[in-house]
Amino acid sequence: MKRWWWRLARYGRPYWRTLTIVVLFMLAAVAMEALRPWPMKLIVDNVLTGEPLPNTIAWLTLLPGADTQAGLLAWLALATVFVFLASRSADAQILGNEPSRLVTIQGGGLGAFKSAMKLIGHDCGPVRSPLVNLTCEQERTLFDILEKDGFSELAAL
Repeated sequence: MKRWWWRLARYGRPYWRTLTIVVLFMLAAVAMEALRPWPMKLIVDNVLTGEPLPNTIAWLTLLPGADTQAGLLAWLALATVFVFLASRSADAQILGNEPSRLVTIQGGGLGAFKSAMKLIGHDCGPVRSPLVNLTCEQERTLFDILEKDGFSELAAL
């Protein structure tokens, strides 16, 4: 591993639980993306052509109504929808919920982001209503937290 990766990794130590959850959701998203075309492949290759299902998934014919071509088509169409929705859900978790906890420090949200940008020399201006800017005390606390976590070293990378 490159040396700068090790320097960067130390900043993630306080957030190891959140980062673990993010990695697990990423793996789930990859698995769902890999499975997404599978039910459609079975529909095209086996159901529509009248070919028997492969031995490894022949148990699908035991599902209620799946003993007919139309029933099996319905089950595989339902599986296609399920895999699509599951992959979208995993993507939403990755892109939304868990990483936002890494960004939101002390409930600051956008105000905290703009204040952090000031630390690296970019004044993004005040936040607009209905959001509120951080008070001087909140900003100082945020700066102290970021400095303690090595934000200035991270920004210099």
